[in-house]
Amino acid sequence: GGTPADWRHQLANGRGKAAIDPDRSRLLLDGAPGTRAVFRLALAPNQPSVQATLESSDHAVRVCQIPVPRLSATGAFETGPASDAHFGVGWHSAEDAGTQHFRWSRRTSTLRWRMEAAAAMRFILPLRAAHADGATIRASINGVDVGTCALPKGAWTECRITVDAARTRSSINELTLTSDTIAPGREGDPRELAFEMQAGRVRVGN
Repeated sequence: GGTPADWRHQLANGRGKAAIDPDRSRLLLDGAPGTRAVFRLALAPNQPSVQATLESSDHAVRVCQIPVPRLSATGAFETGPASDAHFGVGWHSAEDAGTQHFRWSRRTSTLRWRMEAAAAMRFILPLRAAHADGATIRASINGVDVGTCALPKGAWTECRITVDAARTRSSINELTLTSDTIAPGREGDPRELAFEMQAGRVRVGN
């Protein structure tokens, strides 16, 4: 499944630790006792096949493939648990606060989707910085920078990202968002928090 440098992993549920051993091309998953840990592993796109050998200790392990879905025909980009497959490395689990639904991101995170053919795209993503002084978000698609978005302190901002068709591809695409700030650590919350996102919109085509 490509070189270990291209692998991305995330603890999606429960408690535990994950690490990559690049010398032996191994992914090490260690779930904490008393919790059902769920780990997500992403490989580089367009792998023709993947083979793996499982080496288990005293824990049962179930391995499932979760395909990256296409974008919604309505153009909505939701943030709830049903959209987990769109949220790659860097995102925390979906959260609710009353009628608001959102996800927190670490400093760098990726959104993923599948396309039948390359096409121009426009994203409108409501974001808010975790740092009290705001943030600047740098966006790139499939490794190519496509612009920045300024998040003023304490305010939700609609980040508008326009992507040329030449930057997208058939199969899996990734939009990477990187913040220049993260919030100071919170008591009782060890997560790295850079910005949060509410449901957005995306338009495919000119």
